[in-house]
Amino acid sequence: MRFSKFIVFITSILLFANCDEKELISEISMEQEKPDTLMPTEITYFTYKVGEFEDTSTTDNWLIIHDQSGKLLDYRSYEQNDLLEFTAIDTTLANSQNLVVTTLKVGNTDNFQTHSLNTFTEVEKNFSWNNNTGKSGSYSNSSIHAIYPDNLNVPKVRPNSKSSLHNIIVNDIPSISRYTINSSDTGVVSTNTNLIEGGTLTLNDQVLLAGASYIFFIADTQGEIKHLFFEIDENTTDLVFNYGDFTDFEHVVETNLAPSLNLISVSRGFENPDHQGRGYEMSFEINFDNPTVSKIGYVSGYQSYYSFFSARFENFYSYRYLEKSTVPLEEINILEKPSFVIENDKIDRFSFNTDIDFVRTKSSWKYDKNLTDGGYQSTYWTVYNTNKSSQVLGDLPEEILAYYPKLELDKIQLIDMYLVIRGATQNTLISNLSNPVNAIEPDIIETIIIYPDNN
Repeated sequence: MRFSKFIVFITSILLFANCDEKELISEISMEQEKPDTLMPTEITYFTYKVGEFEDTSTTDNWLIIHDQSGKLLDYRSYEQNDLLEFTAIDTTLANSQNLVVTTLKVGNTDNFQTHSLNTFTEVEKNFSWNNNTGKSGSYSNSSIHAIYPDNLNVPKVRPNSKSSLHNIIVNDIPSISRYTINSSDTGVVSTNTNLIEGGTLTLNDQVLLAGASYIFFIADTQGEIKHLFFEIDENTTDLVFNYGDFTDFEHVVETNLAPSLNLISVSRGFENPDHQGRGYEMSFEINFDNPTVSKIGYVSGYQSYYSFFSARFENFYSYRYLEKSTVPLEEINILEKPSFVIENDKIDRFSFNTDIDFVRTKSSWKYDKNLTDGGYQSTYWTVYNTNKSSQVLGDLPEEILAYYPKLELDKIQLIDMYLVIRGATQNTLISNLSNPVNAIEPDIIETIIIYPDNN
């Protein structure tokens, strides 16, 4: 009897052992059949393609990536035409919702050392910067005539047209403050923003193109603005006009200014509805002598128009307005300076309070000094942020700080703060970085710029 019970006991153990073995084999099999996506994998979380147009021959160039909390993810130096691919195990980026991307350029020549940094916050993971090479729509030129770039979609010069030199004379002019001659075909021919006494205006050896249409704009010292259209052919010699040949603009936007420091404006007309080409610069203003009024002139009949207005006021702020439209601008409504209080004035944890809504910000920071040996050093840092009133940047890598001790980031100070009221959002701005050749530009950009009291 005991033997029978023993046999039953042994049999039960074997049965249970067999079941456990089957379950173990089944679990192993199921684990092996799990998809690979559950295993840690290496991913490319950021790609940077250095454009062919970017000259890196005279500068050291770095790209630095943090996450949204300021954690340093990676950094690399680069040269022209490089393709940088940043990879990591996906599990290490589990807490990185988005990226903060910074470019650094360092120039060091003839006792001059310059450091230029640009930072973009809230860049999505897996972002690819500069997919397409070629010049983008960005430009930098201090000239009033560069407010609208001349190098975008420029139509070809009229076929079989010949250029030639001509003297342009205007008799019986009053004292004038500025003038410009320009064409959609050739751009600016001649321009001046210095005071010219009344009498005769003579412009020698001006290069003009047969068959092209030119607009001649003049603003006198009494605040009147006039224009004249003209063309030449192959038989034209000198061009002689009287000031009485110039006509008033069909439409003028006049804006009274609060106590101001300077004023810049420009209007352009285009023969096509999509603002392609240079257009005709109908009128422009540039006044750094406490202007009290703005006058922007428009000629009727163009397919589309471009207007730019910028005024800086005495109470530490500027107002800027840009519009691309199908009809001339009706008016300019200058926004008053909003309340603006800085809570943290350090660039890596900058924060502020304001009572106006905005779609994104751009803050500019600077430190510079003249050296005792006659040299000069400077650090400029521009940060492009969202509609948040705070930012977290993270520290630069120790290796970079050791390479460039003259960065002196602890000394940089805020020089201006752009509050974009209407215009491209941060997402659009970053998207344009991905494909700068086909950048999306809004029809209206309205901005308030705040300056610290010490600037």
